[in-house]
Amino acid sequence: MSKIIFFYFAECKFVPKSVSNRSGVSKSFLYGHSELRTEIGRLRGLAPADSRKGGRSDESKDVIIQALENKIEELRRQNQRLTEENDLLKIQLMNNLSDSYEKL
Repeated sequence: MSKIIFFYFAECKFVPKSVSNRSGVSKSFLYGHSELRTEIGRLRGLAPADSRKGGRSDESKDVIIQALENKIEELRRQNQRLTEENDLLKIQLMNNLSDSYEKL
């Protein structure tokens, strides 16, 4: 039990896998002991919000934001290209249909 409390104060994630890795016991051991499982759940609830979310740095957030903005721009260009292509295909279809009706 003292290893679990130490684990909490070391500001690590409180999930059974992390606890088992850090404490040197198997996950099945943790799941098999309801007292330990309950304590892990209780301590997870006490963990600061940043440690539960993974605590990303501002720099890594900026990189993620930039990557998402690039993807959005790429999708906008693709959407524009497909819209233009669709318009051309509609015109081509209309011409083909009018030619077919004229032949009747």
